[in-house]
Amino acid sequence: MRRTIFITSFHPLISRNIIRTEVISKLISNACRVVVLVPKSKLDYFKKEFERGEVLVEGVETGAAIRTLRVGIMKRLAEALPNTKRAALGRRLTLSGNKKNALYYFFFYLPAGFLGKSKLFMKLARFFDYFISPRGRFYPLFEKYKPDLIFSTDVQNEHDVCLVQDAHKKGIVVIGMVRSWDNLVTRAFRFVPDKLMVHNNIIKEQAVSIYGLKPDKIIVTGVPHYDKYVKAPFVSREEFFRRVGLDQTKKTVLFFPLCDYRIVRKGGETPTYTDKDALEALSKISANVIVRFPPNETVTIPDFVKPVNFFYDQPGVSFGQGASITTRELNTDDDIRLANELYYSDVVVSGPSTAVIDAAVFDKPIIFLDFGRDGADSLVGRIFEYESEHIVNILKTGGARVATAENSLKKEIGLYLENPKRDSIGRTRIVKEQCFLTDGKASERVTAAILENIK
Repeated sequence: MRRTIFITSFHPLISRNIIRTEVISKLISNACRVVVLVPKSKLDYFKKEFERGEVLVEGVETGAAIRTLRVGIMKRLAEALPNTKRAALGRRLTLSGNKKNALYYFFFYLPAGFLGKSKLFMKLARFFDYFISPRGRFYPLFEKYKPDLIFSTDVQNEHDVCLVQDAHKKGIVVIGMVRSWDNLVTRAFRFVPDKLMVHNNIIKEQAVSIYGLKPDKIIVTGVPHYDKYVKAPFVSREEFFRRVGLDQTKKTVLFFPLCDYRIVRKGGETPTYTDKDALEALSKISANVIVRFPPNETVTIPDFVKPVNFFYDQPGVSFGQGASITTRELNTDDDIRLANELYYSDVVVSGPSTAVIDAAVFDKPIIFLDFGRDGADSLVGRIFEYESEHIVNILKTGGARVATAENSLKKEIGLYLENPKRDSIGRTRIVKEQCFLTDGKASERVTAAILENIK
């Protein structure tokens, strides 16, 4: 008899992180039926891409329209609680750097930050959340498929939380996964699954030290969507540069823009466009420049004219006119193209993004971009994520440099082009700390954990 597993894909990157990896095929080969739960607005796309044989897709209503006031409050509380530098910044500032409303700060965020230092209060908050959150949204799907296990691929996503709370009520085993490296320093758990999968030991330690989870309930797997990196490149050098229309005899810089939301945009009346400043700086060097735009965020570069030695890679599948860019999904070609871009690049320039981990896997020199500070006391151009634990951990390795102005960016690029092995030891440390293992078997470890807990 085949066992039935629900796998969530409510966050736009999960289709890449899990659904397109070998996890599902390995579950199918081990006598499992997989039901992928997706936003109803993306149902047709997921059915076309993934539904076949023992893989089924079900659409679920998502978005603010179905969020109750109670859930909204608990979601905000989870963001206010963690005893971390990243959460402390979030309690004071919006993503754009504006200060939070003083009333909210002093009567909600500040007390929450104090209470979040207590693991007991964290546990009480989860208990309270479980009993006040609405129940029954996923009961019809449970009745239809009788799942043996729920695999929550983003255990802090509000729709995942609703699902696993319903599953717990019905006695269904839940395995959760922390989606990204900054999740635990950004927001608290609203629900703790029976077993928790994490990418590395840093996240495991955070789950234990910040939230009081038991170490034996945490499984370290590595990063499943990095498994394919061991097979790169997927095309020859000649073919790659032909496709992007660049000169293969020149050195190549791969640039990941910071995105608008990461940058404090205004001081008085003057807007700051850090990504435009970076592109202008890169246009002055004698090298190819590949700009890999984020699939789910906006990048504003007013009046910048793309030079002939630039290639713009704009990945992601859109869901109709008027659809938010934050809902875009990556397809297989997008992911393969990124692996080729990393393999054939000579230097990677990036904001505080997981792209720096990808670069380290390929042993590519890394330069963090931190332009735009008008002065030590000014918020203009500030990128607060550089103060967060997940970025500080990268900087501690010595595997990345920071460029704070055009001159330092050009200098660091020049030094790396002359000596690509500079800081290679630090990059090796980044891979060891952030990826756990890069043996191409992370999907196997995820699958093994799921199968073990079904038994």
